[in-house]
Amino acid sequence: MISFTTNDRAAQGTDGNIEYIPWSAICNDYQRSQNGIKYPTNFQAVWNYPDGDFVYFDGVISEVSYGYKQYGRMNTLPCLRQQNPRQN
Repeated sequence: MISFTTNDRAAQGTDGNIEYIPWSAICNDYQRSQNGIKYPTNFQAVWNYPDGDFVYFDGVISEVSYGYKQYGRMNTLPCLRQQNPRQN
């Protein structure tokens, strides 16, 4: 996954009104974990307002933990941990 956008996220304006604003998740700079699974090391969450994008999360994933239980051939997903968010 490089990115995805959805229109089902609600934001509350300064006037108290709720409106649905497009929202995007952007992943990049993929690396491979020790077991060969690729994961993004950079992640952004962005509100796509009509007058311009607002990046409200900009982080670096520093560690991947595989604390899953094995059920036959199905495994749960890994847990991603974030370093301190980057300063803009």
